Amino acid sequence: MGGSLTITLGLTSTAALLNHNIDDFTVTGGFSVTSVSPTLPVTLAPSGSQTFTLTIQVPSVTGSYSISGTIVTT
Repeated sequence: MGGSLTITLGLTSTAALLNHNIDDFTVTGGFSVTSVSPTLPVTLAPSGSQTFTLTIQVPSVTGSYSISGTIVTT
């Protein structure tokens, strides 16, 4: 199995009136999210911000990779 990568991601809401619930982080390209801190779901208030730490499992094959992902909100 490949190694892991830790990413710190800061999100800031530009919504004026609505909360956003951060429900999940997903990634593609042979990568997988193995942990997220703080524990999801997290509510992001209007104009609020939150820093997340994601640990991502990387592929076990050598080479160059691109990672893309999705942040799921409700």
